[in-house]
Amino acid sequence: MTNMHAYEFVWENLEQLFNLKPVARQHPAKGEFCDILAVYNKQLSILELKNTEDRYVVQQLTRYYDNLFDLKPFAEQIDYSLPVKLIALAPTFHRHNYIDRKYSRLDIDFVQITGRCM
Repeated sequence: MTNMHAYEFVWENLEQLFNLKPVARQHPAKGEFCDILAVYNKQLSILELKNTEDRYVVQQLTRYYDNLFDLKPFAEQIDYSLPVKLIALAPTFHRHNYIDRKYSRLDIDFVQITGRCM
């Protein structure tokens, strides 16, 4: 499955996979594009899909978080006073990702997806 197929699959199955409702895809924020924005009870989740290992995915999600908190899009659907969930989906994660996540103050989940999903 290509990255685009995986992206479409995740978007179409957000509720079944993560118990999230879709808000936006490829949302622009200060010159960057967030793959997927979703919510659960107005709590924002930012999802980033990778088709290969990316040692900087934590920093990328952190930038998205910062950009969105500055702009506060979809305020009618998102309560920005609630904690935000950052979710990286990739076939593998670099050991630096785990170190970066360990010392981040943000709530970051790693979801490993197999070749069948990518």
